[in-house]
Amino acid sequence: MMQPEERLESEAKLRLEVGDAAGACAAFMRLVGHSPEQWAYHVGYLDALFSSTQPKEGTWIERAELVAQARNRSWQLQDASPISRAPYLLELELLKRSAAALLLSFYNCLVYPYASSFTFALLLGII
Repeated sequence: MMQPEERLESEAKLRLEVGDAAGACAAFMRLVGHSPEQWAYHVGYLDALFSSTQPKEGTWIERAELVAQARNRSWQLQDASPISRAPYLLELELLKRSAAALLLSFYNCLVYPYASSFTFALLLGII
């Protein structure tokens, strides 16, 4: 018989697979509430959060708002369990992912129509 936490984890993963990102975010946050040290739940939350904001033209402001909400959530988790390292790692991972996502959205909206991908690679320092 499945434990409640296992059932919730399965539900969160299935919601993410079928494209219900909001439901997956909520399920992963409930899992984080049960087990704040389980890093996989934090990563699942971020995966669901960033899958809900696929890059579209003009969405970098909405993406920034979602990142701000997630960052506030990580601060709440840090206050709730100050000796747990997972909420701090969540904030670092969130900043890393959001910087890349915001830069890509900004590029798609403003730079791409006027520049080549070679120019973008130069900006990122890849070439």
